[in-house]
Amino acid sequence: MATRIRHDIFIASTIGDLRDARETVARAVMGVGEFPILVERFAPSIEPAKAVIENAIATSDVFLLVMGTRGGTYTEAGDQTFTEYEYQCALRYSKPILALLPSEEKFQRDSILAGESQEQKRRVAEFRRMLSVSRHAVAYYADVEDLADRVFQLLPEIIARLAALPPNTDTLELSFGNDATVEFIIVELDALQKIYTTLCELA
Repeated sequence: MATRIRHDIFIASTIGDLRDARETVARAVMGVGEFPILVERFAPSIEPAKAVIENAIATSDVFLLVMGTRGGTYTEAGDQTFTEYEYQCALRYSKPILALLPSEEKFQRDSILAGESQEQKRRVAEFRRMLSVSRHAVAYYADVEDLADRVFQLLPEIIARLAALPPNTDTLELSFGNDATVEFIIVELDALQKIYTTLCELA
């Protein structure tokens, strides 16, 4: 019997505000038989943080981005956040990307409570908009519990597509977002369901 290959899944996000979300996603990744890579579990290193992160992404198989409503800590250069830097690394190394974004309702509600400047909020909103129209695999979540479901639904499909690619194929060819034939892309059904329930209660 052939030994199943375990894939390394780099989990990117802000950390302070999404700690529970990261742990939930990490457990879900292990639940589908893959291995989560979390920077907060790295051993101390004398290398610059950006170098450590870049190496971890370069050697991972899939880049899994969990977005909240905060921009997070900026890199040493101060021109981008670490989450933005991680995303750019994933693009540079042609990693297949799964982006888990807050539903519109959650994003608007949590943005009010985020406590960041208007410029920071604008930057986060623009990053979310860019991801939502990308050709990555994109799913929306209404709460932390949704995140595990999204990983269970999407990650195995991404791994299967990755395994089916011919050798030396650019893995960025694993495009999803604007492909109408992909049935497993999750739209904002959670937010729509809540709106529908509210309207029914008011009727």
